[in-house]
Amino acid sequence: MQDNARPDVAGVCQQFLQDESIEAMDWPARSPDLNLIEHIWDIMFHTIHQCHVAPQTVQELADALVQVWEEIPQETIRRLIWSMPRRCREVIQITGRFSRRIQSKISDLLQQMEEGLKTTDPHDCSTYTGYTGIALLYLQLYRVTKDQAHLLRSLDYVKRILRNLNGRRVTFLCGDAGPLAVGAVVHHKLQNEVESKDCITKLLALHRGVVSTDPELPDELLYGRAGYLYALLYLNAEIGPDTVPQATVKELVDAIIESGKNLSKDEHKTERCPLLYQWHKKQYVGAAHGLAGIYYILMQAVRTRKKVVHVNSPIE
Repeated sequence: MQDNARPDVAGVCQQFLQDESIEAMDWPARSPDLNLIEHIWDIMFHTIHQCHVAPQTVQELADALVQVWEEIPQETIRRLIWSMPRRCREVIQITGRFSRRIQSKISDLLQQMEEGLKTTDPHDCSTYTGYTGIALLYLQLYRVTKDQAHLLRSLDYVKRILRNLNGRRVTFLCGDAGPLAVGAVVHHKLQNEVESKDCITKLLALHRGVVSTDPELPDELLYGRAGYLYALLYLNAEIGPDTVPQATVKELVDAIIESGKNLSKDEHKTERCPLLYQWHKKQYVGAAHGLAGIYYILMQAVRTRKKVVHVNSPIE
């Protein structure tokens, strides 16, 4: 048993466990560490540091660890084992109190947020800075707490934003794709299938313009084709893998890849960078406008349905 700390999940450790046929227990990340061996490590750590002559080489350290290990009294190990029921009870008790404190704090913060929203721009419906982001927050709270009130509050914001779409942009973060995708998911979870399908239809209506060769439409995540692709992948992840037809996803992926190949060719960088992208005539590396964001979304498209979406391109 290990708690998913980085040293525990390092490749060399995983390979050792596999070579020794040691099966590790499933253990959620960031969960209370109840592994008793941690107390043994602590005993060994302090014993080694109390040595009059500290180990100077790796071999001396290994020898010292073996010696300290063998000198740990069996009674110490027994006491640790006997303490396990008490530890479990305390964790359960503390977790309950902690959960209530977290829920209370969330309620306070939501109240503050709602008060602040009274003075915000009523026309900002984006996911990035506007009301779709709030709807997404309540949707996530519902996912975590299963409190129907959060889902209904998300619906309140969805209704508001769907009345104010401006059609200027097409991405999940800054355009109409975000409100439509989030709206489809919220309605789906409330079993409002007619409304959900209407949102999906309007989202897919943007597709033809996105896959066109319009030079004014970039490929990046914040305002471009990758941002629209994210919205399609979001729907397939949240509602079902065929909510958006795979042929539609593939056509968009191909368009982004073809755009990257063309710019790379024009810049004579095909060998160094087979897929090259720019925003406002400038090439970026980061997530919002650059290669990192575009590459990441492309890889998500290939990873989620690789058997269906076959891409003959440098991304493979």
